[in-house]
Amino acid sequence: MFKEKFIVVLFFLMLFSVKVFAVTVPNGSVSTFSPEQRSTKTESIWFKPYSAFETIELESGNIVHNTAYGAYIGYDTNVINLGNDWDAVLTFHTGYTGSRQKYSARTIFQNGGQLGVSGVFFRENFFLGILTNVGAVNAVAKSSFENLNFSMINATAAIKTGYNFELLDKKLSFQPSFLGAYLWANTFDYVNAQNVVVKSDPIYSIQLMPGLKLTANLDNGWQPYIGVQQVWNILNASRFSPNDVILGEISLKPYVQYGVGIQKSVGEDYTGYIQTTIRNGGRSGVILSFGLRKYF
Repeated sequence: MFKEKFIVVLFFLMLFSVKVFAVTVPNGSVSTFSPEQRSTKTESIWFKPYSAFETIELESGNIVHNTAYGAYIGYDTNVINLGNDWDAVLTFHTGYTGSRQKYSARTIFQNGGQLGVSGVFFRENFFLGILTNVGAVNAVAKSSFENLNFSMINATAAIKTGYNFELLDKKLSFQPSFLGAYLWANTFDYVNAQNVVVKSDPIYSIQLMPGLKLTANLDNGWQPYIGVQQVWNILNASRFSPNDVILGEISLKPYVQYGVGIQKSVGEDYTGYIQTTIRNGGRSGVILSFGLRKYF
């Protein structure tokens, strides 16, 4: 059964590799390029590549080494006036995701893509964002016994809200926020090398992520920032059934992630950033990302 249980790990990891909110960097790390922090109300396009290197400790005590990489591109609309002091920005994004998970002597390689849309609503310094996205992944699991090839689909619905407190004549911005997400993933039934049919129920999770972020607005256009988030994941019972034998549940310990980065506006047309996010707890590792936004 160990090979099938390894497959459970794959789907669990993929579940949390999705980009849970369009206004955050991939993997749900500390956000930048957020519409509520834009310096202009015009439409824009953006590009965000990233890479992640981490160790994931499951509640069962098993350790998984994860390497992820990818890039997203997106389009933000002009600010839309909704009346009664409310504004909105719509974002459309797509991207490529790749990853490798290593568990004992077994390795899984994944390649896939994501497609989504979000809307962020503002009133003065308050914001509320809503996202939905879908994705598909092809995976190859390799071990000394066999190679398995299978596919899965996933979907995410998320909401994020927060408030920007402006301090020291707007030289500092302090932003408490809260993100809640529902993540769903399903793999298609497949047959392994022993002709065992492996069936699975969809996996779903609720992810809760309160956070704090502090941004400095310097006179020369530089915006250094720091942020921290606590992450809890509530996972359903994962029922993977090789020949109708139910495998055990999997779960992930809570973890904290904190990031530091710097953003810079170049004239009125471009904004760029570079960021490092560190995770500790149930997931331990580092996420590296940068991005470029072009206004029109």
